[in-house]
Amino acid sequence: QVGAITHSTDFAAAIVSCDLLSVGLDIERLGRIKEELYNKFFTSSELASISEMTGWEAESIIFSAKESIYKAIYFIVQRYVNFKEVELTLNPGNSTFSVSYIGENMTSLQNHKTCGYWSVCKDHVLTVVEIR
Repeated sequence: QVGAITHSTDFAAAIVSCDLLSVGLDIERLGRIKEELYNKFFTSSELASISEMTGWEAESIIFSAKESIYKAIYFIVQRYVNFKEVELTLNPGNSTFSVSYIGENMTSLQNHKTCGYWSVCKDHVLTVVEIR
């Protein structure tokens, strides 16, 4: 069994699976990620997506998704993973995202399928990741 938890001031969530290699989830308040932090958290490709997806709160979605991924992959890689070692591509049409592992020593993850999902509700985004 694998699982993860998350919380904010207003919400809490948990996920458990008996069938997946790993899972992760995160909840973030929209608008919490300030522009002066973008270069710390996002790759150049992600920054381009944030610029293109005005009105979508893409920075909050990507940040939350990365938090979900880190929760899911930590027990596999057994080390701290930098924000720029994982690159996301948002698919707004179906509220999913794809994941590329671009950091060093991430080969253990490249043989596994990683799927990500997000949902925005009022002023929060919830992201979920599954690794098969």
